[in-house]
Order: sequence, then structure tokens, then C-alpha cells
Amino acid sequence: MKTKGPKPYLKTSLKFDWHTDQEPETFENVSAKLAEFLESKGFQRRRTLRRRKGAEEDEKPSTSEQPKKEPPEHNFACVGLRSVLRGMEARELKAVVMDSSILKPSALSTSLAFYATGCRSFCDVYAISGLDTSLAKSLAMKNVTAVGFKEPSEDVIAFLKTNLTPVGPQQEEGERKLAAVEMSTPIGKVGKKKRKRTRKSSS
Repeated sequence: MKTKGPKPYLKTSLKFDWHTDQEPETFENVSAKLAEFLESKGFQRRRTLRRRKGAEEDEKPSTSEQPKKEPPEHNFACVGLRSVLRGMEARELKAVVMDSSILKPSALSTSLAFYATGCRSFCDVYAISGLDTSLAKSLAMKNVTAVGFKEPSEDVIAFLKTNLTPVGPQQEEGERKLAAVEMSTPIGKVGKKKRKRTRKSSS
């Protein structure tokens, strides 16, 4: 049997900053704001209560009596990492918030950061801790690792821009300075001069 060689991985000298070191209170406020907005747009799933087999039929409301739930307004937002990535690819999203837990391992974090910075002309991408826990509970979903917001969600987009910083290349202390251009000498026979042949004088 042939042994498989090591898998290639992404490695770059460029580092990215997801700005996940902000105050926990800021992330809590952002999560609460997003949960309230998504609930108002119909993204909260209906919670189903399990009944025992011996429960009386009279206690069960008929299907006609149950209020019909309005479908989610997808023209405002999308929920879930796959939906968010598709929305970014289609240039439909103006802002994206991801849970910081999906930024591990570092190779995935770098890949997402590269993709996010490539979309900066039309979409800001943020990462916060606690997004999954907060939204999954509020929306009655198993997990929520990413949410994206479209142009009609201008209030939320402005709120995110005010309270968070999007991912971008990591800056060193102070601003990056342009490297000075230096002249390089081509490799070859440097400093060697051709010797002139001198004819010997005949005696």
C-alpha cells in the first residue's frame, strides 16, 4: 500500500486581526440586538412540546386553531455559515457576524480572513464570542455560527459598524511603513576587469 504524503496547508506571513478581544458586554449587547432583529423578521423556529401518549385529545388544539407562523424574511438576512458564504459569493450581504469558535484551527481562520478581506468592498465581516449560544437559544435552533445581513437591514448594519471592528490585516505598532527601495547588484563577475594582453618586445 502506498502511504499518503502530508496534506498541504495554508501558510502565510500575513496575519489577520479579528478583533475578538473587546469587552464581553459589547458582544452581549450585539448578540441581544441581533436576536431581537432576527426574531422580528420571523427567523425564530416554532418550539414543539412533546406530550405523553396518555394525554387527552381535548388538550391538543386542532390544526385549524393553531396560529400560522409567517416565513422568515430572507430579503433582510440569512442564518447559517453555508447560507452566509453563498450570500457573500453572490454579493448579497452588506454585513456578516461569525461566532469566534469557528476560527479554529488557525488555517480555517486564515482562509476565512482572506475571503472576508476580498469582500471588503461590499461587505464587512465581524467575529464575536457567544453568538452561537445566544442566537441558538433565542431562535430555537441547534446552532448559529454565522448570520448575514442584506441591504434592507440598514439599521443593524449601522449598529454593527458603530460597535464592532471588521477583520483586516494585523497592524504592527504604529502604521506600516513602506520599505525603502534598494539597488541590487546582479550576481556575476563583479569587479573583475579584463586584462589587456601586452606584446613582448622583440630583443
